[in-house]
Amino acid sequence: MKTTGRHSKISSLTILFVLFLVTVYMASGLPKLETKNNYESDLPDSDGIIIQNHYLEEVFGKRDELILVVCATDILRPSTLEKIDEMTEQVKEIPGVVPYDVWSLSTAGHIDYFNGNLKTGPLMRNIPADDREIESLRREIQDDFLIDGRLISRDKTRAVILAYLDEGYDQSVVTEEAKKIAMQFSGPEDIYILGEPVIGDEVDLAIEGDIRKLFPLAFGLILVLFFLFFRSFAGVVLPAGVIILSVVWTMGLAGHLGFPLTVVSSAIPVLLVAVASSYGIHVIHSYQLFARTSDSVKDAVSQAVRSIRRPVIITGITSAIGSATLLAFRVSSIREFGILSTAGFVFAMVLA
Repeated sequence: MKTTGRHSKISSLTILFVLFLVTVYMASGLPKLETKNNYESDLPDSDGIIIQNHYLEEVFGKRDELILVVCATDILRPSTLEKIDEMTEQVKEIPGVVPYDVWSLSTAGHIDYFNGNLKTGPLMRNIPADDREIESLRREIQDDFLIDGRLISRDKTRAVILAYLDEGYDQSVVTEEAKKIAMQFSGPEDIYILGEPVIGDEVDLAIEGDIRKLFPLAFGLILVLFFLFFRSFAGVVLPAGVIILSVVWTMGLAGHLGFPLTVVSSAIPVLLVAVASSYGIHVIHSYQLFARTSDSVKDAVSQAVRSIRRPVIITGITSAIGSATLLAFRVSSIREFGILSTAGFVFAMVLA
């Protein structure tokens, strides 16, 4: 029984409308994507290490640290010590930093033994003004094992400002403010920042940066190859549509499922460029072959779909099963990668 043109047109419009609705729904999950970079996101909640870590955090609290390192030929100079004191005060004002838990040479306490008595007090009540006061401070530091080799290196060329962070701090805010302080006080001293918020923020930026750079690069190269191979508008747009929709559906699904972007899952968009483009290439190539001998576009499409349908489906299912084996891993990020890549391969197959 022949299909009428009107019925075919309605069917095509229906399919496009359904694709549009699914795409809108999947795309609504993209804003829900978050980036995770800590080891806890890679281990299941039932893991013994995670359980023990959570227990210790409940008892003692979770204390992440921000560290600023000041490097100079000699830390014990009035100008450098004054910088450390000013930096310490500014670090206390960073949102998320516990002000009373910031440690440096300017906030450290000191225990001294004098005439048979113990004296306690701040290491530096004032910034040393001359060589005599500097030498006195140097001796006090060398006699205090809680300071020498901890807040200042034994060769006196490096000193740290150690700030403990409150729970729920924003790592991007902490890192940005710490960078501003480091830039403000750099020269001639070198100032470096490190700690959990800095590392976490750098990983987040690396993940986002890789996606922004690699996906457009891979997608652009594929478009060029589509044009060189097929030399037609449809030969470029249709496979490109398969790629874009596959990526949107897959990453949107990640957002709806609550899966974060990790170092592993950030590779999915680029992976789908390769997989989805191959499906599109097979379909378009098959159509072009049959278009040479068919009497109409409709016949060419029908023959091409019948010819390529089974190989594409078998390839898609095989790829999906291969990715699904990653579910056997205990590492959460790899399991999530397995789920999303499996879904992505299926999406690409259906769209192609």
